[in-house]
Amino acid sequence: FFFFAGLYTAGVALILRASRTHRAVTLAIALLAVLASEIAASPKPAMFSYLFFIIYLITLERASYQTQRVVLPLVMVLWANMHGGFSLGFLLLGAYGFYPLAENLIRNGLIDKTRPLISPEVRHHTARFIVLAGLVLLAALINPYGLDNLIYLATSTSVQSGAMNSLIVEWLPPDFRTPGSQILLGVIAVSILLFYLAPRKHLLGMLLSLLFLSLTLIHIRMVMFWAPVVQFFLGQTLFGEPPEPTAEKRWVKTFFAAAAALIVILPALVMTDQTIQERVNGQYPASAVQLLDETGQPGNVFSLYHWGGYVQLAAPEHPVFIDGRADLFGDEVIFDRYLRVLKHEPGWEAVLIESNTRYLLLEPDQSLTAQLAVSSCVPIYRDEISVLFDLNDCQVGKAVNR
Repeated sequence: FFFFAGLYTAGVALILRASRTHRAVTLAIALLAVLASEIAASPKPAMFSYLFFIIYLITLERASYQTQRVVLPLVMVLWANMHGGFSLGFLLLGAYGFYPLAENLIRNGLIDKTRPLISPEVRHHTARFIVLAGLVLLAALINPYGLDNLIYLATSTSVQSGAMNSLIVEWLPPDFRTPGSQILLGVIAVSILLFYLAPRKHLLGMLLSLLFLSLTLIHIRMVMFWAPVVQFFLGQTLFGEPPEPTAEKRWVKTFFAAAAALIVILPALVMTDQTIQERVNGQYPASAVQLLDETGQPGNVFSLYHWGGYVQLAAPEHPVFIDGRADLFGDEVIFDRYLRVLKHEPGWEAVLIESNTRYLLLEPDQSLTAQLAVSSCVPIYRDEISVLFDLNDCQVGKAVNR
């Protein structure tokens, strides 16, 4: 936990360091970014992508081509070996490489037709970035799987747009009925207002902010990359000229330092063992899994996708059909079979038989739960969170025994 928290803190600190505005204002923007990304920030490998993404963003915006040519490939070697989000590095590289070309084509092709369509400076810039992109691509191939790593990323993304897209909570759009998403909605509104009021405009920064905002509204996990983009470019544009540190009033700095400390300390005060357990009991089938673990009766479990990891942790003697992780099952077949059972489509009983499933752990309002009740399959446990069936007592279980 502390390691991944360190990665997150390092990313925020890098942007704070790179911002050119009042320190108090920079901190206020950082707090907004932290509030927005809290909904997706957690101890997971994606935090490597969060940090490397910020390094790419700052390097492309601030560093010379000579520095970029060294830093970006070196970072990509690490990134491509740690998380599949390294594709975002190519997205940023493409944006910074081809934005001047697009701007030049629009301005000289539509507005000022007296100038060459592509100026020599832009042509030179584009050529250098093509070379840089080639170096970064070669760096991405330095991994145990070589080109297969990139192919796997492309194929797993296609899976995520299909069956996995309906299963992984992070790949769903934000649910603005929840408190975390409502906070995100508020931060989105504030950031749009600040971009509008900013005396300086950074058109590429605004376009990148809109791009990652669009991705966030499609996949909630992308807020981890929208937030630093907004934090970085608002820090660049909120003042016409970078202010002198002495221009800041002491009470302003004290106020925002206290606010930052409160945001860091408050979760530690609120998240006690009791509140964590209450949250677990409200989101996971804790009582049903406890009963399953205490009975001592062996058997595979078909549980919901987002419960799989919890069942594995709380009842390790009962293997699960699917465990909630992404991109680890090889292909789309497992997910299609999972959905076939969940929607009790033709052949769903055969899937349970082939996987030697004994227990079904479902939500009370699911259609499969009602289907089993109609077939006189009596649950061995039920509460407001979950329903547990022993298929040895049902027709499906008898088929398994045969």
